[in-house]
Amino acid sequence: MEATSQCLNLGPPNKWTANKYELTVVFTWQDNATNELGYIVYLYGTEIGRVDANVTRFVISQQSKYAIYLKDSYGVTAWNNAGESKKIEITVNFSCP
Repeated sequence: MEATSQCLNLGPPNKWTANKYELTVVFTWQDNATNELGYIVYLYGTEIGRVDANVTRFVISQQSKYAIYLKDSYGVTAWNNAGESKKIEITVNFSCP
């Protein structure tokens, strides 16, 4: 069996946004990679979740193990077997109603 390698060559996601709906935050981004296996979402540099290739949405709700705070720093990378793309970051800063 011949081994195959996968090039990193991942376009980092962009247009990273966060929207708050009551007790839920919905993150979306633009998929710029063509060979990703998925995306990794970070909170202050710690991985908090993964989604499959071509998925461009991640949801955190009050029911998840990660609490929603008014000001947090999140990041997202595309990944494949060769590694991760450049991380894009966003600071979520929601004001109290």
